[in-house]
Amino acid sequence: MAVVGAALAVLPGTSEGGKLGDLVAKDIGKGASPVAVALATVQKPGQMTAVITSNPRHRVAWNYTTDCFKGLAYSQWPPPGQSEDIESMTPVRKKLKTGGLKDPDYCLVAVSGKLDFKSAKSVTAKIFAK
Repeated sequence: MAVVGAALAVLPGTSEGGKLGDLVAKDIGKGASPVAVALATVQKPGQMTAVITSNPRHRVAWNYTTDCFKGLAYSQWPPPGQSEDIESMTPVRKKLKTGGLKDPDYCLVAVSGKLDFKSAKSVTAKIFAK
């Protein structure tokens, strides 16, 4: 997974999620067939959570990937070739996996949500970390 330009580090004091931790990335998609893709580099992640919402509440196709690193060790979730969209009603809240790597130094995270053509006005993808 390549993360280009839009990656953010964990920013202290930007807590929007309360129990979810700090908001580290957010993207909003609007218009016909909106898509939102939040990208972040999370340093020393404890727990990472994806939240996907839409306005109004609607069925959304969503997915996430994490590429985590600890020293020279590397882990990707989901494993290569096993990624597929999940369809759920919004809001979606999902704990993100690190692919079995314990206490990674950092993770590159991407969370996406997309709506079909006439479904809703906007979709938002957020990543929280603590």
